[in-house]
Amino acid sequence: LLSNMSSPAYGNYLCPTANVVPLQNRTQRDNLKAIIDGYSADGATAGHIGTAWGWYLLSPNWASVLPPESEPLDYGQSGVQKNMIIMTDGEFNTSYVSGAPAVDQATQTDESYLQFDSLCANIKDKGITIYTVGFDLNDANALAHLGSCASSADSFYDVKTGNQLKDAFKAIADRLGNLRVAS
Repeated sequence: LLSNMSSPAYGNYLCPTANVVPLQNRTQRDNLKAIIDGYSADGATAGHIGTAWGWYLLSPNWASVLPPESEPLDYGQSGVQKNMIIMTDGEFNTSYVSGAPAVDQATQTDESYLQFDSLCANIKDKGITIYTVGFDLNDANALAHLGSCASSADSFYDVKTGNQLKDAFKAIADRLGNLRVAS
């Protein structure tokens, strides 16, 4: 496990204590399910930070901080396809650029989306396919950013119910069905 870094409070949030759990075949499956089951909806959304961490886990630039069996392979390596799924309520409403808790909400939202857009462009430039899933999202601005981040129009899923969410992940799994995780 890659330990969480402690951080001071910025904007609307204090980073929660959590660990990054690298992919290791199916050995972490039950552990990940238990972690997810323990989550509760609360606080603000810093989707740009989650997007950055998703990229770190696929980037060979971060291989040295991950266990050897989870080190990301190089970009463009023969037989390697990198895919990323971003699922969010999409309403990014906190940031860390300006830092001070007194920064107004509109500035934090704008900073979050600017960082998200930049990350999405850079991730796609590395050849990583991005799927985005917006859950129960009614904000046109958020929908536009998630749609733009997806690698193609059919890689963006706007879902409103639990059944639609399951269907979206099934569709993504079907598209990835010819892939396998290898160590």
